[in-house]
Amino acid sequence: MESALAGYFYVLALVTLGWVLRQYLRATHDLLSMRNVALLGFIVFQLVSAARVVRSPVSGDFRLYTPIETATTYAAWSTVFLIVFMGAYAWGWPSRKLASRARRIRAVPDERTLWTFIVVCLVCGAIFMRLPIPLVGLVTSKVGLALVAISAGLVGWIWATRPRDLRTLIGAGVVLGSGLLLALVGEFGRRPLIAVSVCFIFGAYYSQWRYLRPRMVLKRIALVAIPALVVVGMFTAARGGLREAIHTGPVAQLKAVARANPIEGIALLADGQGAASKSMWIMERFPERYAYRPLSTLVYSAYFPVPRNWWRAKPDTLSMDLPHLAKMEKVNRDSLTLGPGAIGHAAADGGLPVLFLYAIIAGFAIRYIDELILLSADQPLMLLPLVAATGQILGLARGEAGVFASIYAISAIGAYAFMLISARALGAMRLITVESACRPVTLDDDAHELDFEPYGWPERDPDPPAPLPLEVQRILRGENDTEIARRRAA
Repeated sequence: MESALAGYFYVLALVTLGWVLRQYLRATHDLLSMRNVALLGFIVFQLVSAARVVRSPVSGDFRLYTPIETATTYAAWSTVFLIVFMGAYAWGWPSRKLASRARRIRAVPDERTLWTFIVVCLVCGAIFMRLPIPLVGLVTSKVGLALVAISAGLVGWIWATRPRDLRTLIGAGVVLGSGLLLALVGEFGRRPLIAVSVCFIFGAYYSQWRYLRPRMVLKRIALVAIPALVVVGMFTAARGGLREAIHTGPVAQLKAVARANPIEGIALLADGQGAASKSMWIMERFPERYAYRPLSTLVYSAYFPVPRNWWRAKPDTLSMDLPHLAKMEKVNRDSLTLGPGAIGHAAADGGLPVLFLYAIIAGFAIRYIDELILLSADQPLMLLPLVAATGQILGLARGEAGVFASIYAISAIGAYAFMLISARALGAMRLITVESACRPVTLDDDAHELDFEPYGWPERDPDPPAPLPLEVQRILRGENDTEIARRRAA
């Protein structure tokens, strides 16, 4: 029975990945989107992790009373969550309607202006991350990290246009290295490193790779993603030493990471940090042993930004209470937080009805972000703030989901406002072309099919002389949608 359950989790993971790849090859959905990032997180933290739990039952603090029965129920809940999530995402009508009303601008910067934005985002991001601002420091630090990630995304946007140019390559290496360094020493955790790395890949993808053949796209993403995975793996392997080195300065942190074994860290990442085992443990004990926490994850995402200095009685999250509920020994329960997993959140917050509710909310919210990404696909200044906190989306399935969702909203909205104000200021100085942005959206059609054209159209020079996509060049030449459609038909 254990082998059958583990096999089911692996098959469900493979089917989900295959379905995502099939949509990309059929050109009905982008390869890089927030939906696919969220699904990747669910596969790692809830499916692969569950398979490992079934094959090697957990002992100690999170031991299960009836592992087979609980794992079977967990498999059913995981399947239901995926189906409902994808159904809500596919419907998409509320998300498309809201996205069509979002305030946007069309900003068409030249390469020199893009480099200016890179320097400004990197400097301002470093200041926001390191400057202790009373009461609002939590918000500014998250926005600062998003700006650092945006600088990496902008340099990825430029580098993708001519990856073999030595000066561009050196500039991209300096900016990306600086961003990773700031993410490492500025905020403890893997998600800042993931945010900078993934934002760089998103910038390159939406700049040029999106229009190449799938085989070339996968090769180029792997070329960048594998080194980033090694860095994150080294951080994971050195995490214990980093907790001690964080108080002794950045040099000690870098030495701790440099001494780490990346293979060991990648293996820990593949394990999903035991999120599934915690979800199953919660399913066994709520509500039989502990009372439900009605919609606590959803509620906490609303009041997360409120500082505890303002609200002394601010409730703790499930991840903070979990060490106390499990009565863990030989640890500092007050300082330890454990990711309960997406299924665990639903089990503690009200059971199966809440699972449906959370899956629907997640589907609508992720679709809304993807709609904004599609509407800004040729506008790096508007696109990159939406993907500057991708690490939070990836970690939603591990938990604490309310915290991660709130951090994503703070990062995206703050960075988006920063870029919007900056673009309008530069437009007023006539340093860039700024236009009102509301391309009509037909709500009865599928926005993905309207915006994502199959590879091969428009034809792109593999090494174009300018960093601007052809869609932007057409806008600059004054070509309208009717003329573009006529040329396509011809």
